Amino acid sequence: IVLRLIAGIGSSLIHVSVYAMAQIKWPDEVQQKIGILEAASGAGIFVGPVFGSIIYELTDIYCLPFFIFSGLLLVQLPLAIKGYDESLDTNRPMQDT
Repeated sequence: IVLRLIAGIGSSLIHVSVYAMAQIKWPDEVQQKIGILEAASGAGIFVGPVFGSIIYELTDIYCLPFFIFSGLLLVQLPLAIKGYDESLDTNRPMQDT
């Protein structure tokens, strides 16, 4: 139960920060970008258990889906870091355009 609580807190923090980043990066298209984020999140919630069940049924190793999906998240991490740019830094000095 404690791990589930920590996962829920982490998920809520991620969602709030991603929505704030979308507001900063795309102020004119924020509704569209948040819609895309919500659709991707819903697709992940739908597809994740299906793939996890398939992996478990094929291998009969209970923890293997968790390790595979964790590995996929680690592979995705450099792409997420690369996608972060200075336009999201609200502490930087503002420049005149």
